[in-house]
Amino acid sequence: MFVDTAKVELKAGKGGDGAVSFRHEIYIPKGGPDGGDGGKGGSIIFKADKDTNTLLDFRYNPILTAEDGKNGSGQRSAGRSGKDLIVEVPIGTCVYKVSSSKNDVKQLDSFEEGSEPGKARISAKTPVATGVLDAPRERILIADLIEDGQEAVIAKGGDGGFGNAHFKSSTRQAPIIAEVGEPGEAFTAELELKLLADVGLVGLPNAGKSTFLSVVSNAKPEIADYPFTTITPNLGVATIDDKDILIADIPGLIEGASEGKGLGHAFLRHVDRTAVLLHLIDVYNDDAGEAYKTIRNELDKYSDLKDRPEIVALTKCEGLDGELIEMQKNAILRENKDAKIFIISSSAHQGLQELLRALKETIELSSLKSSEVVSETMSREPYEASEESEPRDGGRERTRSKKLSSSVSDTDIPTISLNPKAYKDTWQVKKDEESGKFIVTGEKIEKFARRTDLNNYASVNRLRDIMKKLGIRAELTTQGAEPDSIIEIAGKEFTLVEDY
Repeated sequence: MFVDTAKVELKAGKGGDGAVSFRHEIYIPKGGPDGGDGGKGGSIIFKADKDTNTLLDFRYNPILTAEDGKNGSGQRSAGRSGKDLIVEVPIGTCVYKVSSSKNDVKQLDSFEEGSEPGKARISAKTPVATGVLDAPRERILIADLIEDGQEAVIAKGGDGGFGNAHFKSSTRQAPIIAEVGEPGEAFTAELELKLLADVGLVGLPNAGKSTFLSVVSNAKPEIADYPFTTITPNLGVATIDDKDILIADIPGLIEGASEGKGLGHAFLRHVDRTAVLLHLIDVYNDDAGEAYKTIRNELDKYSDLKDRPEIVALTKCEGLDGELIEMQKNAILRENKDAKIFIISSSAHQGLQELLRALKETIELSSLKSSEVVSETMSREPYEASEESEPRDGGRERTRSKKLSSSVSDTDIPTISLNPKAYKDTWQVKKDEESGKFIVTGEKIEKFARRTDLNNYASVNRLRDIMKKLGIRAELTTQGAEPDSIIEIAGKEFTLVEDY
């Protein structure tokens, strides 16, 4: 069964807790702290697999969970890290993080472009008018797996907490502080499969697409003399002049397909990656030009398919009067005077070799143009920052930037930016008027809060000290926080001052 969409719940592993432990051995007085760190939680990793061709398994297993890290123990024994969950998906799978509301969308620092070979790391916020499976909502594209063996970390496991041995110092020789493990990322993801093919077949129902694919390739699609015989996409490989061409056949399109009518709307994504479109038109249509216009309008409404290289073929032309064929051909040319039109008959094997040869040449030309664009992009001189950078208050920098290009003057352009370290240190304080709580947000302080054990007063006091050093406590006081005010960071609540 072919399934090209799925929704899954992802939960990466929680990091293990650090241990509070002290050495208790004979002849070793005041042995000191020896609590070990917790292990890192397992991540959920998607891997593209050429032998997998459907998302059906996710319909029966919609919850994916990675292993938690183990807790630390005495004698500085660190907990074992949780095993990563490797999930095999078909080549061409897109993974989206789903957000039911804008408030749920957070910047995913773990989905930055990676440096390891074979790692797919794409981070692009993609608002969608209509979701594949549910009501309209915002989605974030976090991975697009297009090569066999390509991997992407979809949900990152939480870091393990430090044991009390980590906090030993000359002034704190018997710390009773230990961190709890950080929760792993957990969210709902949508999977979409977009087939990778050289040629995408488009046309009205019963235009002869399946027959064409069955004749020129090794595919065996269902064929009948009624519309909508094809209800799932089919792939086939055609060979011409020792060159293999991968062809994708999708269900027939009708007017309004891009808005959801008929069967084709759900499968237009499968021709989204093709290098060339082969538009098949039944020569027995009342008006071939109108049939051509209908499909072109639907492609125009969906993505950028209307700008894709295209070849048109009039099908079922065996034994037909040449005058009628010429009339239908002219009807298409009135809609697009530059259309490349071939006259074929799949059942009679007429004109197929010429058509396949034209497809091969178009694919090669498209590939050459893509290579030239990539080469031109890589050859451009990048922006470079000069070495003159002067730190400002709050971690801000004033940097002089230059674009190394003849089209821009050599005048230095001062810009104010925030360096990566300073960006992680940024925070915000906002009072919730309804509850009276003060909510603190910021990457660095939230990470500290997630790893704070609220049941350990020493750990909470450590978090209060960190807030004081970062200037958060001063801001809270400025905004009217009292000693017994409730502070919320990363979902954890505590009072501003101890003993309240």
